[in-house]
Amino acid sequence: MQHLVDTHRDRLRFIFRHLPLVEMIHPNVEPAAAQGQFWPMHHLLFAQTHHLTPAALVGYAQILGLNMNRFNAEMIDHM
Repeated sequence: MQHLVDTHRDRLRFIFRHLPLVEMIHPNVEPAAAQGQFWPMHHLLFAQTHHLTPAALVGYAQILGLNMNRFNAEMIDHM
């Protein structure tokens, strides 16, 4: 998808609607996208769709340099 956007930017409009299935499938999505890092976290999560455990999300947050105290508190609030 990103390749299409990059190579056909002048002829393509990409619209993304973020409608997570919080209650059923992705209970940890809200804190994962916090702190103004939605798109970087989005790209990490879609590249790692088989590794979305809470521990993996903590690792992704560390990679993005998020405030880990805030991130961990938000993870606890959403569990």
